[in-house]
Formats: sequence, structure tokens, C-alpha cells
Amino acid sequence: MSAFVTLKKAGQLRGCIGYIEPHAPLIEAVADNAQSAALRDPRFAPVTPEELPDISIEVSALTPLEPVADVEEIEIGRHGLVISQGPNHGLLLPQVPVEWGWDREEFLEHTCLKAGLLRGGSVLRERTGALITLTHHNILDSMMKRSIALLLFAALIAVPCLAGELPATSTLSMMQLLDHTADFSFAIMSDHKGSAPSNSPEMARMVQWIRESRDRFVIGLGDHLCKHFGNPFLDFLATNRWWHDNFYPNIADGENEFYGTGQGDWGAGGRLLDVMGISSRAAVTVRENGCEYYARIPVGRFTVHLIQLHYPDQPWDVTVSFNEATRQYLINTLESITKDPTDIIIACAHSRFGYWIQELSPTRQQKVLDKCDLVLSATTHAYGRYAVPGYETHGALCLNTGSVCYSLGGTKGGYIEVHVYGATGQMVVQYVNVEVGQRLPGPPGTKGYLKQIGGAIYELSPAPIHTPALP
Repeated sequence: MSAFVTLKKAGQLRGCIGYIEPHAPLIEAVADNAQSAALRDPRFAPVTPEELPDISIEVSALTPLEPVADVEEIEIGRHGLVISQGPNHGLLLPQVPVEWGWDREEFLEHTCLKAGLLRGGSVLRERTGALITLTHHNILDSMMKRSIALLLFAALIAVPCLAGELPATSTLSMMQLLDHTADFSFAIMSDHKGSAPSNSPEMARMVQWIRESRDRFVIGLGDHLCKHFGNPFLDFLATNRWWHDNFYPNIADGENEFYGTGQGDWGAGGRLLDVMGISSRAAVTVRENGCEYYARIPVGRFTVHLIQLHYPDQPWDVTVSFNEATRQYLINTLESITKDPTDIIIACAHSRFGYWIQELSPTRQQKVLDKCDLVLSATTHAYGRYAVPGYETHGALCLNTGSVCYSLGGTKGGYIEVHVYGATGQMVVQYVNVEVGQRLPGPPGTKGYLKQIGGAIYELSPAPIHTPALP
């Protein structure tokens, strides 16, 4: 299926690029054409960040071309036209005659003019050798038009190649556009080992950017404390009311060692939940072991269901560190949730090797992947995704959350930011690099994701540049 992306500003055309024939999967074509419409339409100067709030984005997903045997077949509002004769060709999309109030004859004439031919109706009816082909909107078109999150992300924000084409300040402004257009956003962070803004520039940047983006809450994936470090993070939680009330930590081996006899002192780190008063929060149920909990976080018409599990690096015996009672608690909690389109379900565990979903039986894996939207792990200090076989393009998005201050594995220090779009039922998920002075996704090559709540997963990465058609 081919696609065109049209940008308008104050109702006037600001850029339009697309392909007459399909050359890539639809989502890649949309990303490619959106970039090109914003930056490479030779009829216009590149779109500037200052214009973005006034730009509307429209996607036309089109079926393959079909020859027209009789011009009476052409339906206004349903069909687009391509007319070609020799080296000349012209294209008008299905919505154009509707916008201009044309009838079939006028639609034909204007498409001929676009092709550089004589005025159309009479010439075509005289069989001058011009070929008329038509295309029509597929049912996907209405879905893609509503997909604001996908369009903004693919066209203007998360594609790393844009950082090389526009100044960093422009990319920064584009990221801020996500903040302003999403229904809400939240952050995910881990493995900072007690560091706080007072002793870590990476933590200071993250806290500042979370505040500026107006994230509603922060999910932790463990190792928020470290016995061998100063742990100013505890003082930060005690003095920063927003973080004290809106941070949802995971208890891992770092917390066990800090409060107990060692990393393998299973559950000892639960004292952090007491320090933060987690059990006193509305709609939070702490398990009887004191280190695991289920939180229902209301945000507008959405409810974020957060399940925090205890799976520390030690003991080495996985039947103890990630024991049967914890696994069954996860399944029981999931089965207690009646999920609808306004429910976002997130399951978290620190883990030993990075992706705890691998430790579950096939039956339990399926239940988790079918019910959850995000399955989060940590411990490796490296951001990445594990695509469970059979769930590469749908089900839960399984991510390792990286590390704010102590990154490994070639990734940069950072955190995950999630923007939620209620109108389309989608989440834009990206890793934010805190090792630079500006709020940017990355580093380049780091993949972002578009996650349909309760459904499909799309990778959002640089699309190849192709020679486009100008409508």
C-alpha cells in the first residue's frame, strides 16, 4: 500500500510527499514521507519548530493503482487519479476534489493540468492515448489519520536522522511537542545506586526534564539504593514532595543489601516502601511480604495498573530469588484485572539477567504477554528490547530499562519516557539520553516504539530515503 503525507498550516498546503507505488511497509512509508513533507518538499522551505503547533498532518493510505475503463467509474471522495501520457503524469489524491467542490469532469481536467496535458475531459474522451488509473482510500486511512502519536513521532521527533538535519534546539522543541500533544506521560528509571540530583548531573537532568515534561509519575526498576555509596536519594525523597508521592520504586538487591544483611536477604529492602509510605497511597496494595505491591494509578480516564515484583540478583537459586509465590502473585493479579481500552498494564521485576519473562513457563508467558502492555526489567544497565518469539509485533513490549548513571553495554545513561494518546489508544515509548545537555532521544540508533494499548508494536527507527512523488 502506498502513502502520502500532507502538511497544512492555517488550512494552506505546507508540504506533501508520497509514492504512487508501494515501496515499503505502510508504517515505514508514513515515517519516510512525513519527514520528507516537513523537510524536503522543494516547493517550500523546511518546517521550523516554531510552526509546529499550527501544522496539521494528514495521511492518505492508498490501494494499488487500477486502470479506468470508463470515466463513469470514478467516484468523487473515494478515488484518487493518476493520469499519464508519455513523460507526463499527474496525481491528485481522493480528498482534493472534495475540498475544492469539483465534479468528475473538473477532477479529470485538473488532474490533466497537473500532468501538463490539455484540459482533461474532452481530450481523454477522444482517446488521445492518455492512461487514467485510479486509487482509493483503504480502511486503514481513517486509522492512520487519527494516529497523531505515530505521525508526530515518525515525522518530527524520534527518528535519529533528524538530529543530523536540524539543529539540536529544533529536535528539543519537537520533543516538547510530544509533551503538549499527549494526554499524559510518565517516566521509567533504574539502577542509579542511591544517586540524586545533588551528586549526579545525569540524575539532575532527568529530574529537571521529568518536571518540564510534566510526567505524572515515575516507575522505578530497582537498585535505587547502594550500601557502599552515600545514598543522597533518600534525602531527595524526604525533601521533594512530588517525588515522594509519585515515585513507585521496585525493591531489588541494592535495597536488600542496604537494609538487610546482603543482596540475598530476600525482601529486606521492603523497608524502602515503609519509608515512602507506599501502603498509605490510594489504590495501592502491598503484599504481605512487604516488598511487592499492586498499584492502580488513575490518570484522567485511564488507569495504569502497576505490578511490582521482587526478583533480586541473589540468592543464586532462582527458585528463591524469583520464587513460585511471586510468580503466582503476578498471575493472580493479572487475572483480577478486567482490561478495557483505558487500562494500561505494566509488570516489573529487576531480575538477574535482564529479561525475567524468560524465566516463566510457556503458559505463564502467554498470560503475561497477552494481558500486559509493558513488561519491564533492569539489572544489565543497558536499554534494549527482548522480542519473545511469536510476539514480535504484538502483545507486551518487553524492555530493559537501562541505567541513569551507570550505563553498560554501549548504551548511554538515560531513562524511558512514555507518552500516552487517548484518541488513538497508543503509547510512544523512547529512551532519553541524560549524558547530553539537551533532552534528546538516543543515542542515534536507539529504537523507540509505538505501542497500541492492548495490541500491536511498531519499531520507530530511521526510514530509508527514497525519491518521492509530488502531488
